[in-house]
Amino acid sequence: MRNYPHLLICTFFLLVYGMPSQAQNCIDTSFKKLFASPNASLINMEYLITKKEEAVLAGRYYNTQINDTAVYVIKLSPLGNVIWAKKIRTDYKYSRPYNLIELANGDILFASFDAYDGSILNITKLNSSGNLVWAKNLFFSDTDSDIISDLNVYSNNNDLYLTCMLSPALGKDQGNMVTAVMKLDALADVVWAKYYNSNYGYTLTIPVGLIKVADSLLVLGRMPANQNGNLGESRESSYYGMKLSEQNGSLGKSVAYSSPTDFGTSFGVIGLGSSNFIFNITAAKNNEYYFSTLRYWPGLNTGKRDSYRVRFDADLNTYEGSLYTTGSLTYKSGRIKVDKNGNTDIVYSSTDSTDFGNQYIAKLDRNGNTIRQKRLLPVAGSQAYSAGRNPFAYKQNYMSLVTNYKNANGSFLQLTQLNNEEQNSSCFGTDTSFIKITPYTFTPYLSPFFDYSTDLGVVTSDIAGVQVSDLVILKEDVCEQISVCNSIKLSGTKIVCDVSQPYIYKSKLNGGCYKHTAWQIDSTVVDELLIVDDTTVSIKYKKSFHGYLYATINACTTLKDSIAIDVFVSPASINLGNDTAFCTGDKIYLHAQKDFKTYEWQNGFTDSIFVVNKAGKYFVKTSDYCGHNFYDTINITENFPSVLNLGNDTSICTNQTLILDAGAAFTQYNWSTGGQTQTIAVSNAGEYIVTAKNIGQCISKDSITIIRLYPLPVFSLDKNSSLCKGQNDTLFVDNLFKTYLWQDGSKTNFYKVVSPAKLKLSVTNEYGCMASDSVTIKKLVNIASDFLGSTISICKGETVQINPLVSFTDYTWSNGAKTPTITVATGKYWLTVKDNYGCKGVDTVDVLIKDCETIFWVPKSFTPNNDGLNELFKPYVKGRIEFYQLVILNRWGQTIFTTTDTNSGWDGTLKGALQNTGVYIWYCKYKVSNEKEIITKGTLMLLR
Repeated sequence: MRNYPHLLICTFFLLVYGMPSQAQNCIDTSFKKLFASPNASLINMEYLITKKEEAVLAGRYYNTQINDTAVYVIKLSPLGNVIWAKKIRTDYKYSRPYNLIELANGDILFASFDAYDGSILNITKLNSSGNLVWAKNLFFSDTDSDIISDLNVYSNNNDLYLTCMLSPALGKDQGNMVTAVMKLDALADVVWAKYYNSNYGYTLTIPVGLIKVADSLLVLGRMPANQNGNLGESRESSYYGMKLSEQNGSLGKSVAYSSPTDFGTSFGVIGLGSSNFIFNITAAKNNEYYFSTLRYWPGLNTGKRDSYRVRFDADLNTYEGSLYTTGSLTYKSGRIKVDKNGNTDIVYSSTDSTDFGNQYIAKLDRNGNTIRQKRLLPVAGSQAYSAGRNPFAYKQNYMSLVTNYKNANGSFLQLTQLNNEEQNSSCFGTDTSFIKITPYTFTPYLSPFFDYSTDLGVVTSDIAGVQVSDLVILKEDVCEQISVCNSIKLSGTKIVCDVSQPYIYKSKLNGGCYKHTAWQIDSTVVDELLIVDDTTVSIKYKKSFHGYLYATINACTTLKDSIAIDVFVSPASINLGNDTAFCTGDKIYLHAQKDFKTYEWQNGFTDSIFVVNKAGKYFVKTSDYCGHNFYDTINITENFPSVLNLGNDTSICTNQTLILDAGAAFTQYNWSTGGQTQTIAVSNAGEYIVTAKNIGQCISKDSITIIRLYPLPVFSLDKNSSLCKGQNDTLFVDNLFKTYLWQDGSKTNFYKVVSPAKLKLSVTNEYGCMASDSVTIKKLVNIASDFLGSTISICKGETVQINPLVSFTDYTWSNGAKTPTITVATGKYWLTVKDNYGCKGVDTVDVLIKDCETIFWVPKSFTPNNDGLNELFKPYVKGRIEFYQLVILNRWGQTIFTTTDTNSGWDGTLKGALQNTGVYIWYCKYKVSNEKEIITKGTLMLLR
């Protein structure tokens, strides 16, 4: 290795209003250092900066002479000196540390997996002095071996959160590669452990990052391109994210994304093998989150890789991405990482034959603007071959980079600390430009992606035989740049009166300080700002401004200074306007325009505004900050307003329209209703205001109030178009109004209708408000009479049905019946009816008793000899017979005839045969209405 001369560079910055600021004993150091271990190769994988700004490196140690493989951990001081170095090994041969973490008490934790049994995960904890605190095995009892391909651990309040890929040995997910997440306590004992999978048939999901946001865990991962065939997708690679409960691992939102393909059918994917791990998730300011990684194009067969970052929020919504490509530059390895400010750091190791071993580093802000792009040469006699898994770390204003180097004697580490402002040199590189940025977006195409979670069996045990020993580390200082900055003084033009030219401002720094000055001023007042050199700026202003210009340099402290700037954009002339007039009682404000230095009016007044309240000639003289004078004069006359009178306040009837007239003496009207005419029609209570201008632009104003709206009379004529004579042929209106007027001039509150006609009535109330109603009478109807007929006679005890001779719509009998027909006994009855027009009629009828004598006579004999005389035997019956039965018996008691008809008799035969002359017995049973039943019998003589 070769020592390089020490270099010196510094830029610092301070804000003190007009006075320099001091920062004693502040040394800003950038450096490059090499670290090696005798007879061993060091391959760095993890790098972090502690809270004390000490550096911790962790990676793979391999001694080729004794075939010793282990993990090394090195702690360095802020200036890169070795504090301690440890080698940690066990019989499990773990040699790849992942996710180096500093806990709240300064302890250091890293995780790795067993090199021979991938189902065993190891977590090791060292104290701040590098001594072993504990080492744990996490054994996945229900998974196959050799399946953990990635590992991410996140610590918060001494809780540990871990994600990895594994293959279940049982169940429906057997043989698939699934995403596992677990929460461990401070002793690495399991709080909960689950794995997550999808019913969509993906057989390989690779978690690549985990971060805690509030009470949730965000896990991101990828699916290789050949997995997309399950959904018929043709994408570069699919990515997924899921949101879990930090308390119990319950699955919340999950979504799958796809990224664009830039090279036709050649899928671009996250790199193969160990490149699965080159993935970072960053929690930046303002609740922004980033993931960043490399992209590999196997279809081009060139080893071409590029990188990208994507911004997302706490609900896994992606909304901005950038792709970083290198154009013609090819490289062997690369890394990308986003810092907490949203800046992106990139490092590539060139594989070009003319540029082999050189490294390219870039730093770009969150908007893609370049902060640094440099080309770094390798240490003489060596070449850079890897940037490690996590080569970037940050402290204050420095970016630190750990690179794996090798030469003929083996591999060693190079630690470069840069503060963004090093001078170009062979040691700290030269400025270049090699990054091209294009938009790069992820598109959600499946949500939810994961469908279920399954509890995961994990057994925790202490690792026996862990050996922690001191490690010999050789350090070589290659080069450094030291800058001591303790003062800054800003100078330049403070009063500007001409914005057509630029002005120069310089920051004077103390000797030995070489920092670049950063400038700050309100950008809205600047037309052009040009950086002349590290300490000089040229500013051209575009408008008036009264504020400060700030100069700042940043190193181990911040130095600031400022000067007050007054920019006066004075007008090139003055114009008080055309001669004008004002109205009596008004004022005119004459504005002599702002930004002049002095003002002098005709009466000696020195403000920029002059108030005029009487006619006359007015004059002003102004001067600007450059000594130029300007003059103007204006003549002002007085105009008078015209008379405007809307009349006295009043009240109107409801629905009445009142015309308000402002008069014709004006050229412009503005009513409170929004109207702009001379007159308006109003019909509501309230105040009405009008403002009017006359030809001299003088304003007159008046108002009128409609105090209230009087109610209208409320009435209604009977709308029946058919009236009944003598019943409803007189129309009445309540006697409540002041006046009445019918269509024929009648002035009463009633009207007798004598013939069909159209009737109209108008009334007024005590307020003089009028209302009208009308009705058309089409027919006068005669009422019904004589519809029950003459007197009715019935026998004593009988009843009779009575009904009207014509039909009606309504019936009311004197006995209360509502039917058209009633059954009654003797008496006087009347019926009240309504016809189709509603007209009523009344009629009466008398039901009287008549003589109804009952006679029953039976003959003694009969002669059925066909002489036409006395041929039948039958009793003579007269009266109101309700029941009748006659039975004829022969002497032997045999029934030979029977009938219930009083008009039917026996003809002297039995079944058509003539009966003999002789005596026969008859039997008769009958009942007369309203009398008891009678049974009588006797004999008769049949004579031939």
